[in-house]
Amino acid sequence: MSQSDFNGDIGYSENSEINSLMSSKLKLPKFKENDNCEAWVNKCDFLLGLNGLTDESAKIGQMCSQLPDPIQETVILELAQLDKAKISIKDFLVIFNRACRKNPFVYENLLDKLKYDPEEHLNLRNFYYRVNQLVKQTIGDECDSMVEKITMKEFLKKLPKKIQNSEFLLEYRKEKSDNMDIVDKCAELYEKQGEREKEVNALGDETDQSSDEISSNESDIPEDYHSTYSSQDEYDDEEITKTKTKRMIRMNSQM
Repeated sequence: MSQSDFNGDIGYSENSEINSLMSSKLKLPKFKENDNCEAWVNKCDFLLGLNGLTDESAKIGQMCSQLPDPIQETVILELAQLDKAKISIKDFLVIFNRACRKNPFVYENLLDKLKYDPEEHLNLRNFYYRVNQLVKQTIGDECDSMVEKITMKEFLKKLPKKIQNSEFLLEYRKEKSDNMDIVDKCAELYEKQGEREKEVNALGDETDQSSDEISSNESDIPEDYHSTYSSQDEYDDEEITKTKTKRMIRMNSQM
Protein backbone atom coordinates (compact mmCIF):
# COMPACT_ATOMS: atom_id res chain seq x y z
CA MET A 1 0.00 0.00 0.00
CA SER A 2 1.43 3.37 -0.99
CA GLN A 3 1.55 6.45 1.21
CA SER A 4 -1.09 8.15 -0.98
CA ASP A 5 -3.40 5.10 -0.63
CA PHE A 6 -3.02 5.24 3.13
CA ASN A 7 -3.77 8.95 3.26
CA GLY A 8 -6.89 8.37 1.19
CA ASP A 9 -8.06 5.41 3.33
CA ILE A 10 -8.04 7.33 6.57
CA GLY A 11 -10.37 9.88 4.98
CA TYR A 12 -9.25 13.48 5.11
CA SER A 13 -11.92 16.12 5.56
CA GLU A 14 -11.86 19.47 3.78
CA ASN A 15 -10.29 20.95 6.91
CA SER A 16 -7.54 18.35 6.90
CA GLU A 17 -6.78 19.16 3.25
CA ILE A 18 -6.36 22.80 4.19
CA ASN A 19 -4.21 21.74 7.14
CA SER A 20 -2.15 19.59 4.80
CA LEU A 21 -1.49 22.57 2.55
CA MET A 22 -0.50 24.66 5.58
CA SER A 23 2.03 22.01 6.60
CA SER A 24 3.43 21.36 3.12
CA LYS A 25 6.48 23.54 3.76
CA LEU A 26 7.30 21.87 7.08
CA LYS A 27 10.09 19.31 6.98
CA LEU A 28 9.78 16.77 9.80
CA PRO A 29 12.89 15.02 11.13
CA LYS A 30 13.48 11.57 9.69
CA PHE A 31 12.96 8.78 12.21
CA LYS A 32 16.18 6.92 12.95
CA GLU A 33 16.09 3.30 14.00
CA ASN A 34 17.55 4.02 17.45
CA ASP A 35 15.34 7.03 18.21
CA ASN A 36 12.81 6.90 21.01
CA CYS A 37 9.39 6.43 19.40
CA GLU A 38 7.38 8.46 21.90
CA ALA A 39 9.86 11.35 21.94
CA TRP A 40 9.91 11.45 18.12
CA VAL A 41 6.10 11.38 17.83
CA ASN A 42 5.72 14.10 20.48
CA LYS A 43 8.26 16.26 18.66
CA CYS A 44 6.54 15.82 15.30
CA ASP A 45 3.10 16.40 16.83
CA PHE A 46 4.36 19.63 18.41
CA LEU A 47 5.95 20.87 15.16
CA LEU A 48 2.88 20.08 13.10
CA GLY A 49 0.66 21.81 15.66
CA LEU A 50 2.86 24.90 15.58
CA ASN A 51 2.54 24.88 11.81
CA GLY A 52 -1.26 24.95 12.03
CA LEU A 53 -2.01 21.26 11.40
CA THR A 54 -4.75 20.05 13.75
CA ASP A 55 -6.25 16.96 12.10
CA GLU A 56 -4.75 13.84 13.71
CA SER A 57 -5.14 11.70 10.59
CA ALA A 58 -3.19 14.28 8.61
CA LYS A 59 -0.51 14.36 11.28
CA ILE A 60 -0.19 10.58 11.19
CA GLY A 61 0.15 10.66 7.40
CA GLN A 62 2.95 13.22 7.69
CA MET A 63 4.76 11.14 10.31
CA CYS A 64 4.44 7.94 8.31
CA SER A 65 6.18 9.63 5.39
CA GLN A 66 9.29 10.08 7.57
CA LEU A 67 9.60 6.43 8.66
CA PRO A 68 12.18 3.98 7.23
CA ASP A 69 10.58 1.67 4.64
CA PRO A 70 10.39 -1.57 6.74
CA ILE A 71 8.87 0.24 9.74
CA GLN A 72 6.58 2.34 7.54
CA GLU A 73 5.15 -0.74 5.83
CA THR A 74 4.42 -2.48 9.16
CA VAL A 75 2.81 0.61 10.69
CA ILE A 76 0.61 1.38 7.66
CA LEU A 77 -0.59 -2.23 7.34
CA GLU A 78 -1.62 -2.29 11.01
CA LEU A 79 -3.24 1.14 10.86
CA ALA A 80 -5.25 0.03 7.84
CA GLN A 81 -6.97 -2.61 10.00
CA LEU A 82 -8.39 0.02 12.36
CA ASP A 83 -11.50 2.14 12.00
CA LYS A 84 -10.31 4.88 9.64
CA ALA A 85 -12.54 7.52 11.17
CA LYS A 86 -11.25 6.99 14.70
CA ILE A 87 -7.49 6.58 14.24
CA SER A 88 -5.66 8.76 16.77
CA ILE A 89 -2.05 9.62 17.45
CA LYS A 90 -2.34 7.44 20.56
CA ASP A 91 -3.26 4.46 18.34
CA PHE A 92 -0.41 5.34 15.99
CA LEU A 93 2.07 5.43 18.87
CA VAL A 94 1.02 1.99 20.14
CA ILE A 95 1.49 0.44 16.68
CA PHE A 96 4.67 2.43 16.07
CA ASN A 97 6.21 1.25 19.34
CA ARG A 98 5.31 -2.34 18.50
CA ALA A 99 6.94 -2.06 15.06
CA CYS A 100 10.17 -0.67 16.54
CA ARG A 101 10.41 -2.77 19.68
CA LYS A 102 13.80 -4.29 20.39
CA ASN A 103 15.20 -6.52 23.09
CA PRO A 104 16.16 -4.36 26.12
CA PHE A 105 19.71 -5.70 25.84
CA VAL A 106 20.01 -4.00 22.43
CA TYR A 107 19.21 -0.62 23.99
CA GLU A 108 21.52 -1.36 26.91
CA ASN A 109 24.34 -2.02 24.46
CA LEU A 110 23.57 1.22 22.58
CA LEU A 111 23.61 3.13 25.86
CA ASP A 112 26.92 1.59 26.84
CA LYS A 113 28.54 2.56 23.52
CA LEU A 114 27.08 6.06 23.40
CA LYS A 115 29.72 8.81 23.48
CA TYR A 116 29.33 12.56 23.45
CA ASP A 117 29.96 13.98 19.99
CA PRO A 118 29.59 17.80 19.74
CA GLU A 119 28.74 17.57 16.03
CA GLU A 120 26.04 14.93 16.49
CA HIS A 121 24.52 16.06 19.80
CA LEU A 122 25.02 19.83 19.39
CA ASN A 123 25.26 20.41 23.15
CA LEU A 124 25.14 18.59 26.48
CA ARG A 125 21.41 19.13 26.91
CA ASN A 126 20.78 17.35 23.63
CA PHE A 127 23.12 14.56 24.74
CA TYR A 128 21.32 14.23 28.09
CA TYR A 129 17.98 13.76 26.29
CA ARG A 130 19.55 11.06 24.11
CA VAL A 131 20.82 9.23 27.21
CA ASN A 132 17.36 9.61 28.78
CA GLN A 133 15.68 8.05 25.72
CA LEU A 134 17.96 5.01 25.80
CA VAL A 135 17.45 4.56 29.54
CA LYS A 136 13.66 4.57 29.02
CA GLN A 137 13.98 2.04 26.22
CA THR A 138 16.18 -0.17 28.42
CA ILE A 139 14.20 -0.20 31.68
CA GLY A 140 10.83 1.27 30.65
CA ASP A 141 9.41 4.56 31.85
CA GLU A 142 7.02 3.33 34.55
CA CYS A 143 9.09 4.95 37.31
CA ASP A 144 10.11 8.48 36.32
CA SER A 145 12.31 9.05 39.38
CA MET A 146 14.32 5.89 38.69
CA VAL A 147 14.69 6.83 35.01
CA GLU A 148 15.97 10.30 35.93
CA LYS A 149 18.38 8.90 38.52
CA ILE A 150 19.89 6.36 36.09
CA THR A 151 19.97 8.93 33.28
CA MET A 152 22.03 11.36 35.37
CA LYS A 153 24.38 8.57 36.45
CA GLU A 154 24.95 7.46 32.84
CA PHE A 155 25.25 11.06 31.63
CA LEU A 156 27.96 11.95 34.15
CA LYS A 157 29.81 8.70 33.48
CA LYS A 158 30.23 9.68 29.83
CA LEU A 159 31.72 13.13 30.55
CA PRO A 160 35.49 13.83 30.70
CA LYS A 161 37.07 12.81 34.03
CA LYS A 162 38.02 16.41 34.81
CA ILE A 163 34.34 17.35 34.83
CA GLN A 164 33.17 14.21 36.63
CA ASN A 165 35.66 14.78 39.45
CA SER A 166 35.28 18.55 39.62
CA GLU A 167 34.93 19.64 43.25
CA PHE A 168 32.85 22.55 42.04
CA LEU A 169 30.36 20.16 40.40
CA LEU A 170 30.26 17.90 43.46
CA GLU A 171 29.39 20.87 45.67
CA TYR A 172 26.85 22.12 43.14
CA ARG A 173 25.07 18.76 43.12
CA LYS A 174 24.66 18.95 46.89
CA GLU A 175 22.73 22.19 46.46
CA LYS A 176 20.79 21.36 43.28
CA SER A 177 18.56 18.35 42.76
CA ASP A 178 17.09 19.27 39.36
CA ASN A 179 18.80 17.28 36.62
CA MET A 180 18.65 20.06 34.04
CA ASP A 181 20.36 22.52 36.41
CA ILE A 182 23.18 20.01 36.80
CA VAL A 183 23.34 19.43 33.04
CA ASP A 184 23.65 23.18 32.45
CA LYS A 185 26.44 23.42 35.03
CA CYS A 186 28.27 20.54 33.31
CA ALA A 187 27.92 22.39 30.01
CA GLU A 188 29.46 25.50 31.61
CA LEU A 189 32.40 23.47 32.96
CA TYR A 190 32.82 21.69 29.62
CA GLU A 191 33.02 25.01 27.76
CA LYS A 192 35.56 26.40 30.24
CA GLN A 193 37.69 23.27 29.86
CA GLY A 194 37.54 23.68 26.09
CA GLU A 195 38.67 27.31 26.38
CA ARG A 196 41.61 26.30 28.59
CA GLU A 197 42.64 23.60 26.12
CA LYS A 198 42.57 26.18 23.30
CA GLU A 199 44.82 28.49 25.36
CA VAL A 200 47.26 25.64 26.04
CA ASN A 201 47.30 24.72 22.35
CA ALA A 202 47.90 28.37 21.43
CA LEU A 203 50.86 28.50 23.83
CA GLY A 204 52.16 25.27 22.32
CA ASP A 205 51.95 26.81 18.83
CA GLU A 206 53.92 29.86 20.03
CA THR A 207 56.57 27.59 21.56
CA ASP A 208 56.85 25.64 18.31
CA GLN A 209 57.21 28.89 16.39
CA SER A 210 60.00 30.05 18.73
CA SER A 211 61.76 26.73 18.27
CA ASP A 212 61.52 27.14 14.50
CA GLU A 213 63.04 30.62 14.75
CA ILE A 214 65.93 29.29 16.86
CA SER A 215 66.51 26.52 14.34
CA SER A 216 66.46 29.12 11.56
CA ASN A 217 69.06 31.24 13.37
CA GLU A 218 71.27 28.22 13.92
CA SER A 219 71.19 27.52 10.22
CA ASP A 220 72.94 30.90 9.64
CA ILE A 221 76.05 29.76 11.55
CA PRO A 222 78.91 28.71 9.20
CA GLU A 223 79.16 25.01 8.57
CA ASP A 224 82.80 24.89 9.76
CA TYR A 225 81.57 26.05 13.18
CA HIS A 226 79.63 22.86 13.65
CA SER A 227 82.52 20.73 12.47
CA THR A 228 85.00 22.47 14.83
CA TYR A 229 82.85 22.84 17.92
CA SER A 230 80.41 20.20 19.02
CA SER A 231 78.57 22.57 21.35
CA GLN A 232 78.18 26.21 22.28
CA ASP A 233 79.99 25.51 25.58
CA GLU A 234 83.08 24.30 23.75
CA TYR A 235 83.08 27.40 21.57
CA ASP A 236 82.76 29.69 24.63
CA ASP A 237 85.57 27.87 26.45
CA GLU A 238 87.85 28.35 23.43
CA GLU A 239 87.09 32.07 23.28
CA ILE A 240 87.76 32.48 27.03
CA THR A 241 91.10 30.67 26.70
CA LYS A 242 92.15 32.93 23.81
CA THR A 243 91.23 36.05 25.81
CA LYS A 244 93.23 34.87 28.85
CA THR A 245 96.27 34.12 26.67
CA LYS A 246 96.21 37.60 25.09
CA ARG A 247 95.94 39.21 28.53
CA MET A 248 98.94 37.25 29.85
CA ILE A 249 101.03 38.26 26.81
CA ARG A 250 100.22 41.96 27.42
CA MET A 251 101.08 41.67 31.09
CA ASN A 252 104.45 39.98 30.34
CA SER A 253 105.31 42.64 27.76
CA GLN A 254 104.74 45.40 30.32
CA MET A 255 107.04 43.88 32.93
